[in-house]
Amino acid sequence: MSAPKFHTKAGLLSAYSFACGYITRKGDGDNRACLEQEHGVYHVKGFRNGVRFWETFDTLTAARKFYTGVKV
Repeated sequence: MSAPKFHTKAGLLSAYSFACGYITRKGDGDNRACLEQEHGVYHVKGFRNGVRFWETFDTLTAARKFYTGVKV
């Protein structure tokens, strides 16, 4: 049996990692974001200039695209 892949070739967390409960975070304070999965849905949550946002996505690709675009 091979070991599970927790990271992609690009060094990002894999879909398997998110299914296991891993979370990606960036920023701090009033400008921060995190990408996580819960019940098969990907969530991008955080704060932009102190204002809360929370977006949900059906695919990891769409969630990563939004997460990458969040400026912190």
